[in-house]
Amino acid sequence: MTLNHQGIEQRAVSAEHLGALLRYHRERAGLSRRALSELCGASETAIYDAEGGKVTARLSTLLTIAGALSVTLSARGPLSADFLEQLRPDERLGTDADQ
Repeated sequence: MTLNHQGIEQRAVSAEHLGALLRYHRERAGLSRRALSELCGASETAIYDAEGGKVTARLSTLLTIAGALSVTLSARGPLSADFLEQLRPDERLGTDADQ
């Protein structure tokens, strides 16, 4: 999984690494966990768990936190291009093809 912030990609190789990347972005944005919680609607505990690399963090929560930090999460695989070709144009929102 990769994170993209302002055109710079960072590869997350584990839940702990993903959490550290999210924490780094939050801190660089000058946000406390409480402020980020108020901004994105995720609980402070959920943010703490995500930043700590807790494997039970929900993907929807990770996406919410990342979105509030202007960070894009993406996943790619060997069949990603084939998968995207089968989608209708309205289903392709949020893909690299849209950028």
